[in-house]
Formats: sequence, structure tokens, C-alpha cells
Amino acid sequence: MTTRPITLNNKTDQATLPRQQMGRGLPRYPANGALLEQAERLLALSPNRLCGDQAERQSLSFSFEDVELDMRGQRWDEQTLNALHKLAKSTRWRDELDRMIGGERINHSENRAVLHMALRHRESGLPFPEWATEAVDSSLVRMRHFAGAIQSGTYGNADGQPYTDLVLVGIGGSMLGPRLVYEALRPYWQPQLRLHFLENLDPAEFSDRVEVLNPHTTLVMVASKTFTTLETLKNAEALKRWMAAAGLDQEQLNRQFIALTAATGRAIEWGVAEEQVFPMWSWVGGRFSLWSTIGLPLMVALQPGTFEQLLEGAGLMDRHLLDADDQHNLPLHLALADLWNHNYLGAAGRAVVPYSHRLSLLKSYLQQLEMESNGKGVDEQGRSLPHHSAPLVLGGVGTPSQHAFFQLLHQGTHRIAVEILTIGAPESELGDHHAWLNANAQGQIEALMHGSAPSKEDAQSRVEGGQPVTHIRLNALTPSALGQLLALYEHKVFILACLWGINAFDQPGVELGKQLAKARIQPISFKP
Repeated sequence: MTTRPITLNNKTDQATLPRQQMGRGLPRYPANGALLEQAERLLALSPNRLCGDQAERQSLSFSFEDVELDMRGQRWDEQTLNALHKLAKSTRWRDELDRMIGGERINHSENRAVLHMALRHRESGLPFPEWATEAVDSSLVRMRHFAGAIQSGTYGNADGQPYTDLVLVGIGGSMLGPRLVYEALRPYWQPQLRLHFLENLDPAEFSDRVEVLNPHTTLVMVASKTFTTLETLKNAEALKRWMAAAGLDQEQLNRQFIALTAATGRAIEWGVAEEQVFPMWSWVGGRFSLWSTIGLPLMVALQPGTFEQLLEGAGLMDRHLLDADDQHNLPLHLALADLWNHNYLGAAGRAVVPYSHRLSLLKSYLQQLEMESNGKGVDEQGRSLPHHSAPLVLGGVGTPSQHAFFQLLHQGTHRIAVEILTIGAPESELGDHHAWLNANAQGQIEALMHGSAPSKEDAQSRVEGGQPVTHIRLNALTPSALGQLLALYEHKVFILACLWGINAFDQPGVELGKQLAKARIQPISFKP
């Protein structure tokens, strides 16, 4: 991303600022002083005074298609929101969006375009470069043909048997998105084919996976953008040895390994047949790659048309990002809430709590999407940031989270922003379970916002309230709604990077530990 021409304090421009000395606010922006004053004003208000009349705060709710953001629980008002809109406008994030859609190389550190949105261009209708859309269309046609052949049984193993199991081998961006979507869309699973995931170097995970697999009817998809990822290649090699030990010859092995990668040459060199390689592109980052060939396991393991509905939902949110004005733009408001809570109100992090068992992996997905993208300490010119960037993302699934960390949210000493997500229509009926599930979510929202009635006699049980809360509602957990939700978060990350003046599309900090591990690898010995 291109950092805008803004004035920086010379003292923080050249030297590294210790993290513990970073102040509140965004000192690079002219609106910063006014926003700090707004923060002091609102922090001084009691939660009930700020959030008391919810009818008057209706303008703080925003909706599009299957997604509603109820942001009346945030510690802001229309005056604050107007000031935040002005700050956002001064960053010219929309100009950066136009550059991204146009295929400019806004990932400057890696000199790459950023075109994950082009993966759903047919659904959004946005004007991406023709060279990108043609590559995407060609890839999708091939993916559909391959998935259909496996589902129909016309593409099986070398002996003509249909595959019963599919293993996705990957880690990080090649794993978290597909795994989340597969678990979230369980009602759409193909009954005759089970999808498994292998990511950890821990031998225990490998043993657990192969324990339930038949080596003769298992198809392996190895997902690595560079095809150099240590964990992925180690696990893929272990699967190959396991299959060979079961008697599979080279012809059979060739038939049962697929590569999803931008490094076709390396995959072929490793042993994947050229016709078994499904390319991805350098202009799609790993944590944004769910919509690319990395989604092929989903296209195979979910009912026909499900992956396309996921793309459709994401494309709808892409169009909304571009077309909706600032006052009604969902990704912008989600980004502004993070900025306001983290940089102005001093929130240490954000708890993501979906009241949906199917979305139990959402927190892990968002941890990578947000903290790997925006967990940066310097701007795009390499200058130390005079403010914090990405907040910590924590969380879990409701209602179990209420019996885990909600005590800290209600009575702890940290300010933690909270995102509670609920689903309107239940997947299935079980008495009044779904009604109680959503009632619990609403009860927690009210407690986080308002706290308990003041009581001088019982300080131990007093809950102050005032934790910033966003309530995200989905009408139902359909493929399209899920696509809208995930694209919403992607766009929030992009806008925040523009506001903070950082590059959301590289991750240089990830590499150091890998390099040190290579220098320290040695056989493990055990003392008797």
C-alpha cells in the first residue's frame, strides 16, 4: 500500500519507539487531537448514559444482504463517528482500493499486485485486469471439471476405485480458511467423501489422521504457495512413505497426489505429475487464498454449487465495499471500531465470540488474517510506528466461553472489545436450544454494555459495563452468508492497514523463527 504524504514527528520518524511508550491516538493525522478529546469525553460517561436510549442509537446499526452490524454497544456516538469518517477519508483508502482493483503492485515490499478479490470477479462485476480474470476463469473451469469427476467416481485411483477420503496437507493460509469453511458448512458435506486436514509437525496428528484412512482410496492435496513450506512437505513426504509401505507403486502414488501451488516447477520436481498441479498466483496472498485453487478440496468435498455460492457471497461484499458510501459501509465501520477501541480507548485486544458451534474455528482464522496482516511495527517506508497496530485477537465459541474468560471481560482490569456473532435461523431444531443460545448472547451483550445496577454494599459482585461490543447477525449460516462474512473481515483488514499506513500483504516476521529452526535441527535423544 502507498502511504499518504503526511507529517510525522521527527522524534518518532527516525528512531524505534519502545512499544510500552506508544501513546494513544494516531499522531500523524490532523484529526487526532479532536479524537483524543472525544475519547476522554466518552470514557467519562457512564455506560448507561452513553448507551441508555437504544432507539436514539439506531443510526449506529448497519446492514447489507445477510449481515447486520449492530454497533450501538460501542463507546461512540454520532459525533465521534463523524470525526472517524473524516480521519478515514483523509487516508484516501478508496484511492488505494482503486489501485488494488486495477492491478497495481500495492504490496511494495514484495513488488506484487494484490488481487484476491479478482477470484470472485464474476460475482462482484468489478473491473479487474483482464489477465487476472482470464486466469481465474480458466482455473475455475478446471477445478469444477476435476471436482465433478471425483464426485461422480469417474476419476478414482489407478485401480478404478472411487476415493473415499481426501487429505488437505498445508498450514496457515493454506489450511485455516478451508478448514473453517468445511466445518461451518457441515450440512453441505458430500456423504461419500470425507475431508481431513494435516498441518502440524507433531507426529501425533499424523498418526491420528492415517488411523482412519485407507491408503488405496485416499487422495492427497498438498497446498503450499511456494512449495517450500517445511511442515507441509514433511507431512506430504510422510504420507507418501505411508502409502508406499502399504504397497502402492509409483503409478498409484502419482495418481493420488495433487499440488495446489504457485511453484509448479518445484511441485513437479518433488514428484507430482504436471497434470496433477493446480496453479495459484503470486498476486494472491496465502491468508486470502481460500477463493483460489486452495479451495479445491472444498469444491470436491462439499455438494455441487456450494463453493460457487461462497464466491457469490464474497463477491456481493466486494461490490458493497466499492459502492456503499462511508455512512453505510460495513467493512469501514468494522475497521473504525477496531481503530477507535485500540488506538483511542486503549483496548488491549478483541474477543470474537460466535454463538454458533459451526463457527468454532472463526477465531483461529481471524487470528492469522488480522495479526499476520497488520501485526507490523513500521510503516511502508520502514519508519517506526508512533502508535499500536493490530490488536490481539482472542475468543472462543459461546456459550462455553461464558464459563471460561467472560469473567475477565466483565470484572477484569483490561478493556477488551467484544464481537458477538449470532445466527438467526437454526440449522436444526432441538426444543428451545436455539432460542436459549441467542438469549444468552443478548444477555451477555447487555451485561457488557450496561453492567449491573450500582451497589455500594456489594462491590465484589458489581459489573461496571462499558466494554465496547459489536453484535454481528447472520440471517442463516448459508454458503453465501459465510462468504459475505469472510470478505467483510478481509476488507476490514485492508482498510485498517490504510489507516495505520502499513502493508497488510507481507509477513517478514514469520521467517526468522523458521531460519533459526533450520540451524538448530538435531536428532532428539531421550534419557532413560
